[in-house]
Amino acid sequence: MILDWLKKYIFNNEAQKFIVILTVIFGTGYLFFNILMPLWISVIIAYLLSGIVEPLTKVVKYRIVSTSIVVSMVCILISGIVYKIVPKLLSQFSTLVNELPALVGKYNNLIENGSDHEMFNKFLNALPIIDIQNVLTKLDFQKIINYSFSTMQDIIGIMVYVITVPIFVFLLLLKAPTFYNYSRNLLKNDINILACYRQISLGLRGYVLGKIIEFIVVSVLSVTLFWLMSIKYFLLMALLVGMSILVPYLGAFLVTIPVLLLGYSSLGLSENFLILILSYCGIQIFDANILFPLIFTGIIKTSSLTILISILFFGTIYGVPGAFFAIPLIVVIKSIYMNWPYAKDK
Repeated sequence: MILDWLKKYIFNNEAQKFIVILTVIFGTGYLFFNILMPLWISVIIAYLLSGIVEPLTKVVKYRIVSTSIVVSMVCILISGIVYKIVPKLLSQFSTLVNELPALVGKYNNLIENGSDHEMFNKFLNALPIIDIQNVLTKLDFQKIINYSFSTMQDIIGIMVYVITVPIFVFLLLLKAPTFYNYSRNLLKNDINILACYRQISLGLRGYVLGKIIEFIVVSVLSVTLFWLMSIKYFLLMALLVGMSILVPYLGAFLVTIPVLLLGYSSLGLSENFLILILSYCGIQIFDANILFPLIFTGIIKTSSLTILISILFFGTIYGVPGAFFAIPLIVVIKSIYMNWPYAKDK
């Protein structure tokens, strides 16, 4: 019985060719992951932008013109974000680091002495006292801020990305039809591989674009809420909440604690703090029950239980990167499984 299964799914020409191609692709990616990181980033960006370049090419007729327009607009957009938002984020982060001892002292004092609100005291009793010296020793934020860009190696590394990534993206978008036609001709007899590629392509593109939309919506809602509530670190908190959607379920849980602590540092135990908690929970409920299903229905086609198990599984093995890439890995594994070639029964 086992031998028949192996003959059907493993020991046939199509399956062995499938295995070799997958081994070459994933083996190359694994072995040269760090060396070719700018190229991998460029491939992902070009892959996403191709959905804009293709229809624009039909309008302007020349692919070099459409590619130049799209790449230029993206570079301008990213430059504007770096110029306008990043300095404010760094400023808020630096202020938070300087005020961290005072914030933790205020937090510890609240736990030790309790509050005037009985409803908070039961919750406070479950919280630990934070050893600020131990935290600052392990998380030397000030050293990171002062010295992260001080070495020539860091500067050279950043310049490599700034220069090479836009060039790679432009060339990949410009020559995309050539690459696609060459690959299609090379694999024209391998129907399963082409079908697997198309399914992975559609799934990953839909997932990444969906995550970008979800990140923008959640971040805008969060920054609006925190700004209206006069939270001192509103940009930093909104960025944390926006990034929490990159790891479904667990991300929202992990980000909730810093949001509550920073909210308390600005508002204290007041009615506004309660409004902040309820509004923040409303954003998370909206994301989990309305926004996420609306965007990803038909893209992932996987149950919530499977997603959660995969996040825990890959997160345990590979840490944060594993949790981050858990859903894309599900898309890839599922596509390979559904398109795996097997010998027909005689």
